[in-house]
Formats: sequence, C-alpha cells, structure tokens
Amino acid sequence: MATNELTAGQALQSVPAGISWTAPPKSRAWQNPPKFTNLSDVADAYVSKLASKDMANTVLDALETKAPLASLAEIIMLSGVQKGMHTLDTGILVMPIIIEMLKTAAMLHDIKTVTYSDEYDTMRTIPTRAIKRAVADLIKAPTEEAEPAPVLTEMKTGLMQRKSKVEV
Repeated sequence: MATNELTAGQALQSVPAGISWTAPPKSRAWQNPPKFTNLSDVADAYVSKLASKDMANTVLDALETKAPLASLAEIIMLSGVQKGMHTLDTGILVMPIIIEMLKTAAMLHDIKTVTYSDEYDTMRTIPTRAIKRAVADLIKAPTEEAEPAPVLTEMKTGLMQRKSKVEV
C-alpha cells in the first residue's frame, strides 16, 4: 500500500511551499553556504569593517541617534547574515564584539551611549508627576481674554429643507 508521507530526509531536502514564486532556488545569499564559518574569521571581518574609514561616519551617525548599542549590533549582524557573510549562529556569538567596537567608537568621540533597551527606556521616561504638574501649570496660566464665540442654533423649516445656521 502506497502512502503520501515524506521520510525525514525527503522533508529536509524539499523546497518550502511558495519559495519558487519569489526567486529561483539558491539565488539569495542566505540560501548558499556562508562566506565565513569560523568565529574568529567573522569577528575579524567585523572589526576590519567597523574600523574602516568609509564606515566611520555611518557608525558615528548611528551612535549619535542614542539608539541602544545592542540594537545597532543586531542590525549590523543581521545585515551580515542577509549578505551571506556568516550564519545566524556565528552572528549571535560575535555580537558582543560588535557592541564593544561600537562602545569604543563612541568613547573616542565622546558620545554617550546606552547598551541595552531597558536602560534606554528608563533614561527617556518622564515621570507622570512632572507631566501632570506641567499640564496643571498650563491650565492655571493667565490667558488673554477673548470674545466669546457666537452661539449657533439650527432652524428647521421642513422635512426636505437644508439646515441653516443662525446666530443668536
């Protein structure tokens, strides 16, 4: 009796449904073997890339946005995965090196940084007590006396008549 079930080997070798609609197989960088497989090679590639003169302005601009260093490192690492430089696993292992490179660049240029997003959230939070006080001060502040706006009433004259507004 024949079954339509796939063996484990066939399931791993088959192409996911719908992949052929977007691009031919193996045409994307992440569908091919990575350029670097050794962790030290990946780290060296990032150190040389982040230390290059053409990346310096881009890195400093990113650091000046006060975005968390871990988020910037993750973006840089995922870019390397997308370009086929390395696998996701080696990228995760090399992220502390990327963070340290970003910290060093920030320190050399006197840029204050935040490493993780939880530090960023506490740094940017305004206490609700201060917000309430500011709103209360705005409400109590004397304003120029303005003429009261005229009161408009609607006059209805018939079932199909347009509504016209008349000042009282």
